[in-house]
Amino acid sequence: MKNASIKTRPFDPAEHLRGEADVVAYLQTVLDDDPALLAAALDDIARARAVVPSMANPCGSLQPENLQAGQ
Repeated sequence: MKNASIKTRPFDPAEHLRGEADVVAYLQTVLDDDPALLAAALDDIARARAVVPSMANPCGSLQPENLQAGQ
């Protein structure tokens, strides 16, 4: 038998936020457990909804035509 290696990747909460109930539960957990993580949680939610890419310019417009790199 070959030595099978397990391939893993970092956990991304955005991949598991599928609906409003998931988002509400996620935000409630963050607020209850560690409110300092609120900004990261909001980024996760935005990525889950494909509104803005991660690390988006916080001062930029959220219009799709302005979501190109460097704006």
